[in-house]
Amino acid sequence: MGIQEQALYAGTPLSRFLDDQLPNRDSVVEAWVHEVTSNAVDATAPVVGRDSVGWAFELCIGLDLANTPPRMQELSYLPTDRCTATLAAAGFDHRPSRALAGQGTTDPVLLHWERTHHRVAVDDAQRGIFAACLDLASFRQPMHRWGNSRTVDRRRSLFLSLAMDEDSMGRSRELLDMMGHCWELYLARGRRALLTLGEKVVVAPEWATSFGVADLVIGRTLIDVKLAVEPTADDVATWLRQLLGYVLLDRHDTFRIDAVAVYSAWHGCLLTHPLGAFLATASAGPLSDLGQLRAEFHHALRDDVDSYLAWKERRRYA
Repeated sequence: MGIQEQALYAGTPLSRFLDDQLPNRDSVVEAWVHEVTSNAVDATAPVVGRDSVGWAFELCIGLDLANTPPRMQELSYLPTDRCTATLAAAGFDHRPSRALAGQGTTDPVLLHWERTHHRVAVDDAQRGIFAACLDLASFRQPMHRWGNSRTVDRRRSLFLSLAMDEDSMGRSRELLDMMGHCWELYLARGRRALLTLGEKVVVAPEWATSFGVADLVIGRTLIDVKLAVEPTADDVATWLRQLLGYVLLDRHDTFRIDAVAVYSAWHGCLLTHPLGAFLATASAGPLSDLGQLRAEFHHALRDDVDSYLAWKERRRYA
């Protein structure tokens, strides 16, 4: 199990390590629960499909914040015309390289794209992005399983045959309306709150060959995007475990993380906490040194990470 899965359960190596080393986490959980409930909204969410909407919304935010198109491996499953339309609607434009003469290449996966603008309304173009991301969300398990082992034309063929029927998620009015509700709050306050964290945006940062894959690093803040309509204290405790797992997995301090955050999409609410202050209050004894914690965490999860990497290698060369 990777970090995301281990955060869900009490008996995993991640959860045991946190309970031993950083047991006093309740104050942050309680503060975040209070902040989310204080931003409660009067809207109805569909019961079915929330996990897929959450993944799709993460993809939408990445497309909105990054300076160049993120997650092109996932976007490469879209047919060429739909991929091009999605990137253009998200605010990207194809900028040919001056060093090359025209090659006649029109496949968007092979082109250079740069951001030219940000969308400012929930219009038809934005709903087209929602639909594309929802259809990709319905296909995320095969995408995760195959990785880079399929050619782009094969990916598109499989996507069209399996994810584009009349009942596809991208055609669900309920799910599109849920995305629209979240996006209106994002435009009203979420985007601004996220961009104040820093200029550099990293989408889907990963550690240990994807043993841990977060949603965003903006500036020096690690962020996960969550879509929970009425999150409980247990939900928020799981979110915090997941974020801490990513922080501890970054043992070379690649991203120089100094704060952790959750963007609650349904509420348009950014929950943040400084990492140094958290370590000071959560430690079992004297203030824990982050470098030492990371070294001990690496030792504690060494077998899990090694097993995961071995599984990835076997799958790659099967």
